[in-house]
Amino acid sequence: MAKRINLLVNSGAAEVGRAQSKLSENLPPANALKSDIHISKIKPRPKGNTRELNPLHVLDLAESISALGLLQPIAIDESNQLVAGEHRIEACRLLCVEDAEVRVSHWRLILSQTGKTLSEKADREAQKRVFGLDSDTFCNQYQGQKIPVLVLPFKADEDPTAALAAETAENEKRQNYTKAEILNLANRLRSAGYIEKPGRPKKTEKSLKNALVVISGKSLVQIHRDLNSEKTLSHDRVFSEAKAIDKICRCAQSFLDLAPKNNEFKKDVSDFLMIASKRLSLLNKKPSTHDEVGEYLKTSK
Repeated sequence: MAKRINLLVNSGAAEVGRAQSKLSENLPPANALKSDIHISKIKPRPKGNTRELNPLHVLDLAESISALGLLQPIAIDESNQLVAGEHRIEACRLLCVEDAEVRVSHWRLILSQTGKTLSEKADREAQKRVFGLDSDTFCNQYQGQKIPVLVLPFKADEDPTAALAAETAENEKRQNYTKAEILNLANRLRSAGYIEKPGRPKKTEKSLKNALVVISGKSLVQIHRDLNSEKTLSHDRVFSEAKAIDKICRCAQSFLDLAPKNNEFKKDVSDFLMIASKRLSLLNKKPSTHDEVGEYLKTSK
């Protein structure tokens, strides 16, 4: 048992773990530098990418970056070598190509370099998405093709352990979006044409949940929970008000039943009951979709 523990402590995995722990103390704002750099000056990793590039993931990111901007800077070392964010930088390179036909050719080059093949239908749909990317918005936001980067205090070719630890730490950090941040991103994506509906989205539709998975690194189940929390809070408000109005209406009806016919407040109470019953009828429709809840909230102000 002791021998096994010693092997683990002295292993490469443990070395990376110790480097990552040390690096986490040195991440921004302490020793890392936030900057903007021309995208062409970012060099590839010394030993290539640590995971295979997924062209469709690049396309998903390009669509979300064109809508929201680059939410997380690309991590590079002191020599401008890429440390983390190969899919994001490829998405940015794709968005830098303003001519739509040239952009499609660039995406096909990414596809061919990975050795992946798509069916004729999937390829046609992907090309249509690449053609429709909003490069103008991206180029206006990052003029001169300068994108935000995080310069880490080491050279990847001289300290590969620190580079791997930084990549791991950066990827883990990407998953720490709070529920409030997810809801804020969801609203911005809805404004950009992303939709949320039951069932599997069509290939031509921009799926809100899938985009949030790509951006945040969270699972689809967790994204579903985060979005539903927005509806749950709204539903609680709907049913709390309905319960209160129902209780008041019962008291008002009891007053009308017991009060003398000539009571001066009877007409006012009757008018109130008419208004309250209309409001209660609206609340009892039990809004379930995001749009229905939003409509309720507008009328309840």
